Amino acid sequence: MNAHIESLKAACEWSTSHFLVVSDNIYTPFLYYTYLGCAIPAILISLFVFFHQRNNLASRLLLTMNTALALWVFGSLVTWATEYPSYVMFAWSMINVIEPFVYFFGFYFAYVFIFKQDLSTEEKITFSMPLLPTIILAPTPLMLIAFNLTNCDRNAFEGILAIYGYAVEIFYVLLILGFAYFALKSKNIISATERKPVIIFTLGITAFLTTFSLGNILELVTDNALISQYGLLGAPLFTALLAYLIIKFKAFDIKLFSIHAFMVTLWLLVFSLLFVRTSDNANTIIFVTLIFFAVIARPLSKAVEQEIVGREKNAALADDLKHANTRLQDLDRTKSEFVSIASHQLRTPLTAIRGFAELMRDGSYGEVPTKFLEPLAHIEESVQNMAMCINDFLNVSRIESGTMQYETSLFSLKELASSITGELTQYALKRNLHLVFEGKTDSPLPVSADEGKVRQILQNLIDNSIKYTLTGTITIRAELNAPANTAIISISDTGIGMSQETLNIIFDKFVRASNANTTNMYGTGLGLYIAKEMAVAMKGRVTAASWGEGQGSTFTLELPLA
Repeated sequence: MNAHIESLKAACEWSTSHFLVVSDNIYTPFLYYTYLGCAIPAILISLFVFFHQRNNLASRLLLTMNTALALWVFGSLVTWATEYPSYVMFAWSMINVIEPFVYFFGFYFAYVFIFKQDLSTEEKITFSMPLLPTIILAPTPLMLIAFNLTNCDRNAFEGILAIYGYAVEIFYVLLILGFAYFALKSKNIISATERKPVIIFTLGITAFLTTFSLGNILELVTDNALISQYGLLGAPLFTALLAYLIIKFKAFDIKLFSIHAFMVTLWLLVFSLLFVRTSDNANTIIFVTLIFFAVIARPLSKAVEQEIVGREKNAALADDLKHANTRLQDLDRTKSEFVSIASHQLRTPLTAIRGFAELMRDGSYGEVPTKFLEPLAHIEESVQNMAMCINDFLNVSRIESGTMQYETSLFSLKELASSITGELTQYALKRNLHLVFEGKTDSPLPVSADEGKVRQILQNLIDNSIKYTLTGTITIRAELNAPANTAIISISDTGIGMSQETLNIIFDKFVRASNANTTNMYGTGLGLYIAKEMAVAMKGRVTAASWGEGQGSTFTLELPLA
């Protein structure tokens, strides 16, 4: 047998192949042009889509399908180019196994593209079952019977399994058409805007797979190897339609694709001239190139024009937004300055009002009738509330302008919390509330922060609990979080509580709980925002928790230990 093969090689004058695929043994005029001109654009568009949408299942399937196609092209070129019959037999068996996989992944890709969802595990197993015979029986004579020694064409006699493979390919094409028809007929699967892309996609992929299979079947029936070189002409059609879907309908959400696609196609058309041996064939390729330009020039130029116009509009919009943002920053700065000035100006008359009210109540201007005492108390309380509002506005202004000053010192957070609890105990008792301090740790909880600001935060949190609790107990706990190396002061009450919606926004400016007015009509909604910002500035945090409205709340201040 080996001697027969060697004598056949000498008689047929087979040339030596280079890199397995480059050889003068290839006698068909357009084999490289059709094979490489189809496989390379398919791989390039697959890689382009994949690197822009790595987590997209459809992009991964497209790359898998076209990788299988590229392997088939390589194997097929080996059968055409090599002078070794053993290589021909191996490559021929390989492409007969790979070819049905192109169709399976084509079907899988089409399903995901159309339905926007993955196949179930059971469906994957079911639809891949037809591939098993080609894999298991590939090394047997059922795939290839023998190398053909009757001529110099370097081909093989195919077995029944090769014909079975063509039946499998037709089966997957019919599945694509069936699922696409079902999706288009159903009103709940794809929207009206998705119908045209699905139709274009289905026509493209079925044209590619059908011509691919048809070329191989006709070669088998007619015993004319030249027919197979035209079997892949459906691939560039599918690639072009896929590129059209990306440009026109934003498939895979890829921008500026048209420019890349145009440049790659132009390069490939020129590159293909390197494999042309005669001027007649070169003229044919040039003619194809001119047709390509005639077809693609207008939609491409329109797509590029739209991208340029869109960029110009976006640039103009970005410039407008930049000016608007600058203007808003100026207005915000002006607002902060106004609030600061106005607050300072309001403080002076309020101090005078409060002072004179206290003097009148104390009898500095003579004996005050009993009926005047209650109104004077209301004046003092209202002035105090107004002063607190002004302080809140001033603090917000300082925080937003970045002028808030912090004087860091080392102190015991536990002792500070205990002291504030004692100061507010009488205030709580007047409202029939119990204020309890619990030191849950022996540590003094030393922290390095602004003691005045920390006092303000704790007073605000405890005061809120008193205001929004009708009956019950307010517990202030001092705790050590050893793993995080932080000191914690928590304030838990039995008050009105908060909903989850309120918890999500409670630390925003001018936000109060929806049920806050039932217990306290006064308040700016700034106290918790200020407390949070101050804590953050001291490398700490303030958090809130509640089981719901009517279930009480817990506010927590956490600062790093010194």
